[in-house]
Amino acid sequence: MSFPSARAVGRGAAWYRGDCHVHSVHSDGEVTPEELAVRARAARLDFIATTEHNSAAAPGAWGHLAADDFLIVLGEEVTTKTGHWLALGISPGEVVDWNHQVRDGLVDKCLDQVHRVGGLCVAAHPHAPYRARCRTHQSDHPQLTARFIVRCAGDGGR
Repeated sequence: MSFPSARAVGRGAAWYRGDCHVHSVHSDGEVTPEELAVRARAARLDFIATTEHNSAAAPGAWGHLAADDFLIVLGEEVTTKTGHWLALGISPGEVVDWNHQVRDGLVDKCLDQVHRVGGLCVAAHPHAPYRARCRTHQSDHPQLTARFIVRCAGDGGR
């Protein structure tokens, strides 16, 4: 089995359960990738997405945990000055630049980087009741959250 999988084997057309936002000890999480996989399988999840803060997945940390019945999506939580967003489905070793903020024109380049490899961009926690290590938060910038939703809908954000 090659990692990351280009396609999930799965059960065909069906609902799949998963977690698109997990952190391991390689970021600010408290458990190892192995323990995350064990817990995800125990919860009967079909997939998880590793989303370490501003970094690529640690080399060799996840591939051996994937299986035909358990997909691991590589990602990153892009932790910017004005909010957090998830880059899901990026290539191994790929890092999305996090040094941008709302209205500086750089976020579009980062979104395009993810979309070029077939990835998906999602606001990480747009309505969180706290300010997580940044001056402002995505809930302060509804146009940024809307931009992610529109881009994910496939219309190019226009």
